Amino acid sequence: MTFIPSAGCLVPSDNNSSNDKPYPAAAYPPTSQTVYVYACYTTPGGSQMGTNLVAPTDNSWRLGDINVELLMKFQLITPFIQGMFGQSINLAYNEHFTIQGKP
Repeated sequence: MTFIPSAGCLVPSDNNSSNDKPYPAAAYPPTSQTVYVYACYTTPGGSQMGTNLVAPTDNSWRLGDINVELLMKFQLITPFIQGMFGQSINLAYNEHFTIQGKP
C-alpha cells in the first residue's frame, strides 16, 4: 500500500459532492496489484483538505469527516476473463468516518 499525500481531496470523475467513486483513471496506480490510499478531511464547517500530517490539539475537528479511498489496479489471470475485461480492472473502495475528538 502506498499513501498518496495531497493538498486537496481526490475529485471524483462525476464531480459528486461527497467525494465518492467513480475516480479518474489517473488516480489509480500504474502497475497491477498496487494499492493507493488517499485521505480527505472535511471540517464540521464544510472546509475540505487532503493530507493532514499533524493531529489537531483541540476539538476543532470534532464531528468532521474523514473519507479514506483505496484504489487498486487488479490484474486478471484467466484468459477467459481477460478476453472480456482486458488485462486488469480498476477497483475502488471508500469509507467515511466521523472524527471523534479529544476526551
